[in-house]
Amino acid sequence: MMTARGLAGRALLWLAAAIPSSGCGSDRAGDSNGQLSRGESATTTTTGGSKVQLSQDEKALLDRLEAVERTGRPDDLEVEYWMGGGAPPPYSRSDQLRLLAGPGHPSMELNVQTFDPKDPAVRMVQYRAPLDADELRAVAKLVRETAVFSSRFPEEEKPAVADILRTEVTLSSDKGAKSAARTFHRTTPPALAPLVERMQRITERLKREGTRRCLDLHDKEVPCPH
Repeated sequence: MMTARGLAGRALLWLAAAIPSSGCGSDRAGDSNGQLSRGESATTTTTGGSKVQLSQDEKALLDRLEAVERTGRPDDLEVEYWMGGGAPPPYSRSDQLRLLAGPGHPSMELNVQTFDPKDPAVRMVQYRAPLDADELRAVAKLVRETAVFSSRFPEEEKPAVADILRTEVTLSSDKGAKSAARTFHRTTPPALAPLVERMQRITERLKREGTRRCLDLHDKEVPCPH
């Protein structure tokens, strides 16, 4: 499972669901432009006039995402939602949101990169709160309904501009051995608005109600500013 990172942070939204071993390769699935890894087979889907190629890993991951929506009982599916980029530090952004729903006590975790000259030791502020099944199912439903992986959007085209903000949505399992990702540059597609709004509400709730702690450049806990 990927760990929270400050300066190089990638915002993660983790959900868990078991992925069957049959039919799933160990290579990383298609990249943000939908290209397949060598040797992988594909399922072709047409959504909104665009043809989308899905690898076997991608198809298995999406099937398990639907299982999460139905049951609310995941086990090993990670859904990553990251917003970041921009100018170099201290002006860059990296917001990491994770729904940790594996064995033990499910929780939501938000990691926000920070560069505060008054507290130079603090490089990331982390908020955590319990995760309930209803929240988990709602997020899984929105990932499916907004067609993040079954549609191709113009915002996936990478412009020839450095230091731009971007949003990444990634499904993965088996500690990242299987994955599928989509990257959106500058802004997210209008079709993803319901998912983005849900993420914003979760973020606001965590900042308001979550337990806070602060980490340094090496992810070591340090005192938080008052």
